[in-house]
Amino acid sequence: MPEPFLSLIIASFIVLSIIAFWLLQKTRKLLRKMADDLQAKYESKGPFDYGKITGRCNNRAFEIKLKYESVVGSKSMYTFISMPFEYRGPSLLIRDGFFKNFPDWNELRISWKAKEVNGVVKYFKLDRAVFPLDEKYRNQIYSIFSGIKTDDGNIFRWSTINISENKITFMRWGVLKRLEVIRDILAKISIIASRIEENPIQID
Repeated sequence: MPEPFLSLIIASFIVLSIIAFWLLQKTRKLLRKMADDLQAKYESKGPFDYGKITGRCNNRAFEIKLKYESVVGSKSMYTFISMPFEYRGPSLLIRDGFFKNFPDWNELRISWKAKEVNGVVKYFKLDRAVFPLDEKYRNQIYSIFSGIKTDDGNIFRWSTINISENKITFMRWGVLKRLEVIRDILAKISIIASRIEENPIQID
């Protein structure tokens, strides 16, 4: 390989690395400010990681972090907002279309395997196996999400909600920056968590 061409490759790599590091630090600064505005805590994981935000909303713990995810063969940045709660039922995957034409049952999937242990029905997650929700279970799911939809319908745009064992996670494409939207999402998923705890999802 000619020396000038090799030098160009090395110089390009250095420039791109500097830009990537600058963007990383800019995003870390954004997360710190966001944590302050939410009266939460920013937890750093070193200069080469975005870190995360931890705090409380409606007396529930929450976590906000950024992560690259591969979806439909494409790797993109996503914002994850998660909240632990008491739940051991089947896993649910709710896509944004469920709320756009609420309730669009084609946009909700369930992943589970039921097994009775000592007279108690327990659910086990099936990796990469999701199924449409049977009609007879729709009323209890509807009651959980009824009234959650916002007036403009945009809060769940480009996003999914994953309800799994002891955790509810909201995933949105890109870096979510609008503070009022984040507060609204936290309030909404805390309502969903409370409703499920009060009336656990029962699938036989």
